[in-house]
Amino acid sequence: MFADVLAAYRGKRILITGAGGSIGSELALQLSKLGAAALQLLDKDENGLNDTLSRLETTSEPSAVVADLRFRERLQSLLRAFRPEVVFHAAAHKHVHLMEANPCEAITNNVTGTRNLIEQCRALGVARFVQISTDKAVNPTSVMGASKRVCEMIVQSQAPREGSLFCCVRFGDVLGSRGSVVPIFQEQIRRGGPVTVTHPDAERFLMTIPEAVSLLIQAGVLANNRDIFILDMGAPVVIQKLAEELIELSGLSPNRDIRIEITGLKRGEKLSEVLLEHPAELRSTQIEKIKAIRARGFEVAAFKTRLQALERSAWDGDVEETYRLLGDMNIGYAVQLPPRAWPASSPKAFPVTAVGRTLAPETS
Repeated sequence: MFADVLAAYRGKRILITGAGGSIGSELALQLSKLGAAALQLLDKDENGLNDTLSRLETTSEPSAVVADLRFRERLQSLLRAFRPEVVFHAAAHKHVHLMEANPCEAITNNVTGTRNLIEQCRALGVARFVQISTDKAVNPTSVMGASKRVCEMIVQSQAPREGSLFCCVRFGDVLGSRGSVVPIFQEQIRRGGPVTVTHPDAERFLMTIPEAVSLLIQAGVLANNRDIFILDMGAPVVIQKLAEELIELSGLSPNRDIRIEITGLKRGEKLSEVLLEHPAELRSTQIEKIKAIRARGFEVAAFKTRLQALERSAWDGDVEETYRLLGDMNIGYAVQLPPRAWPASSPKAFPVTAVGRTLAPETS
């Protein structure tokens, strides 16, 4: 398999979006060691991007670009100049509770950004495209999860040119990422508690960042335009048990030295996550820890019509309409309209124009 990985990435021009994040940064590190001809690291977070650059030990400085995927013309210019052969799309808003409070941002960033990128990659004939997805896209109860399921469908609906391989890869939470439970628990323990747990039965799939990224890179080799790949993350971990173990590893006793406080599930959060809708659909691949499910068919023209309406409502800052249209996407999303008191999370500063079937921010 290692020979296949080298053949897929060595000597290639590789673009990584979200390169300032936990997954994007590790992708940059591992791909640089596989002998990529050139790496372009893209993120709108300049601080995260700078942190990634400081981690890399390469003889040739990778190209670092501060850019927002929502701006089609800017993205088009960048991709035409760099001409990537391989793209790993890790850029996304990911925090469930924040996206519940900012649903229009979740759509414009995750959905419009992904659509813009996919369209440009198709136009340039990118050979290999890997969309990084999440277990929260399965029967989503949150705006973030719903947005990522729509992103999967965008990949599936955009048939690439002959010879190109596009795929989606789903996995759960990773240990040590910004905002993940382990560093939060460790900091709470350091301060003397309490350690906050949403629910005593809450459980999540957890994997280390290097292992998840290694499997992600291998899944990219398997890309075949039909399947969604799923990483084998083992059994889910009960979050309260994880908190207790971390307290004990610190030489302390749970609820004696450090109190565990149950805060309740946040809006949009599930008690537990799953990686696929129907376990019977799961099948093996040539890589033991990577499984595949055949993407379900859907009516592409109807999807694109709904997608255009969804994006427009988000750009207009219409929160209730954005929720309603997400519920019409046929993705199993249970609509939860926000309280009336919530302000609209409106990106109206970037108006939208229709160009054929495409929506994009206007530029001067």
